[in-house]
Amino acid sequence: MARALSPRSTAIPTLSSKSVHALIAGAGAALVAWATAPWGSGIDNDAVDFASAADGLLAGEGFLQSDGEPFSFWPPLPPLTLAAGKICGVSYPATAQVFGVVSMFLVAYLTADLVWRWTRSLGASSACALALAASTALHESMVTARSEPLFVALCVAGVRYGFLYLETRRRAALVGATVATALACLQRYLGVTLLVALGAVLLALPREEPWLARARRGITFGVLASLPLVAWGLRNLDRVGRWTGPRAPGGPALSWVLSKSERVVHSWFFGSESVALPGAAALLFFVAIPAALCLRGQRDASRRGPTLFVLWAFPLAYLAISSALNHRFKTDGIAHRQLVPLVPFAWILLCVAVEHLRQWPSRVAWRRAIACLAVSIFALHLTLAGSELRRRVLAWRDSGAGVYNMRARVESDFSTWVSEHPLEGAVYSNDLHAVYWLCKRRTRALPTRRGAFLGLAHPRDGGPPPRHIVWFKHNSRAVLPIELLREHFALELIARMPGGEVYALEPL
Repeated sequence: MARALSPRSTAIPTLSSKSVHALIAGAGAALVAWATAPWGSGIDNDAVDFASAADGLLAGEGFLQSDGEPFSFWPPLPPLTLAAGKICGVSYPATAQVFGVVSMFLVAYLTADLVWRWTRSLGASSACALALAASTALHESMVTARSEPLFVALCVAGVRYGFLYLETRRRAALVGATVATALACLQRYLGVTLLVALGAVLLALPREEPWLARARRGITFGVLASLPLVAWGLRNLDRVGRWTGPRAPGGPALSWVLSKSERVVHSWFFGSESVALPGAAALLFFVAIPAALCLRGQRDASRRGPTLFVLWAFPLAYLAISSALNHRFKTDGIAHRQLVPLVPFAWILLCVAVEHLRQWPSRVAWRRAIACLAVSIFALHLTLAGSELRRRVLAWRDSGAGVYNMRARVESDFSTWVSEHPLEGAVYSNDLHAVYWLCKRRTRALPTRRGAFLGLAHPRDGGPPPRHIVWFKHNSRAVLPIELLREHFALELIARMPGGEVYALEPL
């Protein structure tokens, strides 16, 4: 009969397993540090608004976006971490770089630890750590100053602490799960998925405890973990009239969202979205087989140990809630950065399923054959993933991993001019985030439609008319309609370079 794989309440990682996990996780973290060494963590629109909110907070103005509006589209933890780094004398890209490196280490290490605690197989846990250390999707997030690096780490930490609590019944683990969940909610609004997942786990488990005790613990966890986010939501409600800031309704069809999500998940294993399994085969490969194998292992598990529901709860909650929100509201598209919190859990479930499959046959020869096949397939995956990651890392080192601190932007004469010449009065631009990043000047957005430029003389929102226009050619969604502007303004060309133009305006 096959040996049962079951978690034990006394399962503590040995020094050797911890060392191996730390070594692999450290290699992944070192790769993030090396990739971002020349230019720092990648800066995009989100990161610029985080920096603007941090600047506003340090200046006593409160949380403000780069256009001067209240910062509400994101929770407050990203700018708070940047502000903390600034107080310590560390620049924003360097602070983000530190968080990216640390987050990469924590994700790989804690994920491997979860696999080991369930399977107690150093091979399965090390394979999981290696897969994450070589994951292009994970590295794409970790080399940026976005909200994803710390968010993914907090989600993995929250699930691990929940697992530890059910494994040991120690109150410290429950406190850790509560703190990690509260911080995840303050890092991204989708942290509520971790709140829902762990709340459901605590209500359902452990089964031997009375329902009233589980309900009391689950409700206490939910209240404490959600209090900081509720306080932030009340602040947003007062400032902008919405709990999570203004968002445009009308996203794509739910079927499209799920189909796109499926293709993204394919790319984690096959290296490209274009290499995809048919829908039925994908459902069988990614859901049915792992679920059946894990449930078989669960049936054999000790009743004293946590159940696999702990590992399934978060990815199911995240996929369901995020898909519904992507359908409800307009977004920039379903991509790796939206689904990257699922990467560690996809590998957890796959490694656990393969380990259960390896232990299924009663004959040793069959077990060895399955192990050899799994190792061969995994080696092929690592080869392909490593090749793609190498290409990306070299590109990040050469050109940068962001938008506003890319080599082309940093070495641009126009960017240098904008950063060195302060402009008076209201400044409008077709890339307000670039202006703020270059000269810390809050800027209003120019219209995207040609006819709307006529309204600049008397903005509908009551704002001041422009005194200067900074026009970046890299972000020219339309040609600057100089002839239309001359109907209401006297224009003076201040600077013209390959990267853009700057105009001074005086109302007629």
